[in-house]
Amino acid sequence: MLRAIFPAVRIAAEYMPDSHSTEVYRVWRDDQVLYLRVLPEEGASFAPEAFVHAAARKHGLHVPEVLYYEHNNALLQRSVMLTTAITGRAIGHVDRPPQAPQIVRQAGRELAMLNSIPVRGFGWIKRDQAYIDELRAECDSYAAGLLPDMEPALATLTQLDLVSAYEARAVRLAIDEADALFGSEPAYLAHGDFDGTHIYHQDGHYTGMIDFGEIRGANQLYDLGHFQIADAELLPDLLEGYADGVALPADHMRRIRLSGLMTALRRLGRDVARARPVYAPDLPGVRRILVALET
Repeated sequence: MLRAIFPAVRIAAEYMPDSHSTEVYRVWRDDQVLYLRVLPEEGASFAPEAFVHAAARKHGLHVPEVLYYEHNNALLQRSVMLTTAITGRAIGHVDRPPQAPQIVRQAGRELAMLNSIPVRGFGWIKRDQAYIDELRAECDSYAAGLLPDMEPALATLTQLDLVSAYEARAVRLAIDEADALFGSEPAYLAHGDFDGTHIYHQDGHYTGMIDFGEIRGANQLYDLGHFQIADAELLPDLLEGYADGVALPADHMRRIRLSGLMTALRRLGRDVARARPVYAPDLPGVRRILVALET
């Protein structure tokens, strides 16, 4: 397939075993590094991600450029997308560069612009069309996108004593508060998995953000809530940059905590119910956020 795209150049590829929501291959075209992604589901399309990459780059964001996209490749019977690479490496969660605060502030400025892109609806972005001119999500309301997952997650965690009865009551109050705060607001584009592993730098200078495989329609501060789960110590720096791009509401910290609590709890409940390894920061994140919401 790659030789059909690039018939006159040297080409090589290797599978990236750490890929999750999509199959990812590192590709060498002569001396240039590219990334090929293949969706695992039949009928699903990279059209929304290609749309997001184009919109982000139009606004000056440092994200990979889409070089090639197919809704349904004839050889693989799957949607494929080929992009350029962002130079450098992720700041990650450990062994961060000393310039991490400055890098994260720049990322915050760009995240604010990304989170200003409107989406019609809440939840996962629909991937059923080959060409799109707007982003559409699966659910019509915030409640429809959130609530069906929360009670099963809470029940599972309570049954296994990972969440106490007191914490469960606090969570239910937080769910009601989140629904009241976000239920009447429009949806915006969320990266969906924004943390230090998706912020890149080279020699201490911000070079861009990657991986839009988890995009969704959400309340505007969703990504800030997600970021605090594993990278709480860098949240003030992210917020400083973010505030350069959009005006933050007076109660932004409470909104961020509520968003993070919903994300961590839903993911934790899902992983436990499916007997999968849990994301280590989620349970401590739930407990830390609950304490912060009570103060």
